[in-house]
Amino acid sequence: MAVTRATHELLEKALARIDLSWDDARHLLALDVNSDDAYALLAAANRYTRQQSGGRGTVYSQVGLNVWPCPENCDFCYLATKHGIVKELHELTPDAVVARARTFEAAGADEVYLMTTANYPLTRFLEIGQEVRRALDPRTVLVANIGDFGRADAYRLRDTGFAGVYHVYRFGEGVVTEIEPARRRATFAAISEVGLDLRYCVEPLGPEHTPDEIVAQMFLAREFGATIAAVMRRIPVPGTPFEHAGLLTETEVAKIVAVVRLVLGERLREMGVHEPSLLALRAGAHRICAEVGMNPRDLAVDTATGRGRSVADCEAMLWEAGFVHERKRGGVSNGIVPERRENKRETCVATTSGRAAGGEHESMKKWGRC
Repeated sequence: MAVTRATHELLEKALARIDLSWDDARHLLALDVNSDDAYALLAAANRYTRQQSGGRGTVYSQVGLNVWPCPENCDFCYLATKHGIVKELHELTPDAVVARARTFEAAGADEVYLMTTANYPLTRFLEIGQEVRRALDPRTVLVANIGDFGRADAYRLRDTGFAGVYHVYRFGEGVVTEIEPARRRATFAAISEVGLDLRYCVEPLGPEHTPDEIVAQMFLAREFGATIAAVMRRIPVPGTPFEHAGLLTETEVAKIVAVVRLVLGERLREMGVHEPSLLALRAGAHRICAEVGMNPRDLAVDTATGRGRSVADCEAMLWEAGFVHERKRGGVSNGIVPERRENKRETCVATTSGRAAGGEHESMKKWGRC
């Protein structure tokens, strides 16, 4: 079977580093995941990323500092005050945050994110960030994942040693959240004005989101100047309004990763997927995350005991996908697959129509295996 002419031309356009339009993106998102065209899409995005990255993958890490009820009241997050799920307050001490950050770095993480609820005091966050920055190797990138802030606080983040910020205009912002869209946009303006590196994500993705809604997220990433992007599916956390709203398959997520990779093109330095997915790592992603502490998608106080993965888990998955993880502090991790832990979930290569994602599908012959 052959790839349709329309899809063929769009993939050639993307690989030639020509911007894809809104309609182009909608066409690719509408592809049946079991079709030859969809396999060609995954192959093209995989090729794009491997050529751009030289076959190298990234492991970043995140430390969640606190478990508090959050007044932003996001429907998809268990921490929302209105859900009444959080009964006890938990907060890591500064020493504990530093210890976890150093553990991640020693294990080989390239970046350390510090994440809090939106109501965490910024001054306290900056003090902890300063301690973490002093404790880490200068080559380890420090990133903030916090609530909204203005230009003056953006300067404070930068001066503390944060090189980047993870910030997202989520699906349904101001509708399924109590975050004022204008306030959110003002934060993106502050990030840009101060020169902080923006990490963006198309999230939280659910089965109900339409192609136009998903494309809108890609074009917001363009507008806000994201240099790193990712795709994250919504987890139906018990006790939230989305508990029974369904879950996108990893196959669908991989298709969306591929489209985001090609639509954002050379604007992106790296492309990720969250949570880690082997199939997505064969569809344009090469960046995944290890986590400890609070996690909005996980009722465990420390996600390391739940949904979170370790650096070793992430390095093993990159190896399985054919990426090399070159640690910033020297050494290549991927010569041997780390020993798997029995209490961790296994992720298998997803298949559609009985064909493995990394297999010899006809579409691979045109766009190549990298």
